Amino acid sequence: MTKQTINVGTTANDKKGDSLRSAFQKVNANFSELYTALGLDSGGLNLGAFEFTGSVISTTDSTQITIDQSVTVTSDLYVSGDITVGNIKYVSSTAGLKQVYFDPATGQLVAIE
Repeated sequence: MTKQTINVGTTANDKKGDSLRSAFQKVNANFSELYTALGLDSGGLNLGAFEFTGSVISTTDSTQITIDQSVTVTSDLYVSGDITVGNIKYVSSTAGLKQVYFDPATGQLVAIE
């Protein structure tokens, strides 16, 4: 559907614009299209395969989420699955992971439990 524009006439009260009912039907149709396109009609924000519900980011098709820009985390980062950096994979244990860092002296990714 294309955007529906409300005809407001050329001057105030000239009776050449849309009726109040017709104007709000256009408003409703425009918002319905917008909500459907963003996935807001189903309770979460859906941009493509991304789904945002509360503070959780996931995908609707179970593909991995790739961030191709620099990311700064200024608080704790909780990971409930495996961590893969490049071709290095850390498989979490039941003890939990306390710290991960790259050691430039050895060129290795260090994981501390």
